[in-house]
Amino acid sequence: MTDLGIGYLVVVAIWITYAAYWGGRVFNLSLAGTAGSQVLEDAVNYAWNKGVLVVAGAGNDGANAPMYPAGYANAMAVAATGENDTHACFSNYAQDYISVAAPGENMKVAFPGDTYGAGSGTSLSSPMVVGVAGLLLSQADSRTNSELRAIIESTAVDLGPAGPDMAFGHGRIDALRAVNNDTSQVAPPDGLFSTNNTASGYAHARKLVRDASG
Repeated sequence: MTDLGIGYLVVVAIWITYAAYWGGRVFNLSLAGTAGSQVLEDAVNYAWNKGVLVVAGAGNDGANAPMYPAGYANAMAVAATGENDTHACFSNYAQDYISVAAPGENMKVAFPGDTYGAGSGTSLSSPMVVGVAGLLLSQADSRTNSELRAIIESTAVDLGPAGPDMAFGHGRIDALRAVNNDTSQVAPPDGLFSTNNTASGYAHARKLVRDASG
């Protein structure tokens, strides 16, 4: 990888394999590409089989299209939400793609030169899921990657249409519900956001909203 944020998938695969071999438990992959590779998928599968929970950003094209490595079966694809639990307009979505969503819009982030500012992207959402996984491991280090994923998904706050959907997956993560293993149903907010995969707007962006009639 370079300071321009680009690199080779084989290098990513090497480091996934290396970290999994040496006992890593939860990996954050704040990177995405429109096309994956067999070597990258093999690395993700290797990590999963070693007990690693692999978490990746869903992508920032705002398109109905999976990205990789998030699109692999043994990775959790994380979408981005805005401050009002809306689907961030840049966040990718697709059928049977998104695992969960997490805040990723207008977040405070660090920039080169020891400065801070606002940033948006699913690369900011996936580390939040990793943080919840870390909390769950601090409660019980014996939890497996499949158990971690199941808890995070089952305790998420359902948004959009009832049940898993293209934009939010199982819903927006909730750390408190996760550590309490609270799987009780939470009524979606009233209004457009309760029944539609609506997108929020952010700086210099437009948004489209569907009403009940489509």
